[in-house]
Amino acid sequence: MVELSEKFENLMARMAKTDAELFRTINDHNKAITAQVMDLTTEKPESTSHLTITPTPLLPLEERTEAALKIRFKTCKETFNWIEKQLGPPPKRTRTWSIAIQTITSGKWEIQATNNKPSGASNTQIASTLDQINERLQGIESVLGIILNSLGSNFK
Repeated sequence: MVELSEKFENLMARMAKTDAELFRTINDHNKAITAQVMDLTTEKPESTSHLTITPTPLLPLEERTEAALKIRFKTCKETFNWIEKQLGPPPKRTRTWSIAIQTITSGKWEIQATNNKPSGASNTQIASTLDQINERLQGIESVLGIILNSLGSNFK
């Protein structure tokens, strides 16, 4: 009976060692697959990203109101001339105090209507975002296909 107990103990020790090696191998494979998926699904540098660092405001908070801008620059035209020196030419030539305040606050040209309606994304922005999502999904699908093929060949 002692001999059987020792054999069982040795068997359990070998199984524990094998399990530990298996879990290390699986962990290494998971890390490699995660790295591959991240490589395939990262956004292209030329695309706009929600994860990019947002520009800083052009002026301190207390100087961003319409009254403060009027004191500092006197006219809307002078305000826009200063903004253009900071950011370059605007995408649209519309010059209003609300656009000036919005641009100074956001630190970039971001001309939107300042009414109570939510502004919708343009069709080109939506199409671009959908294309990016589709590319990422195709990358993930191809990686999953490779994984399934390798798992299928390992279990045969």
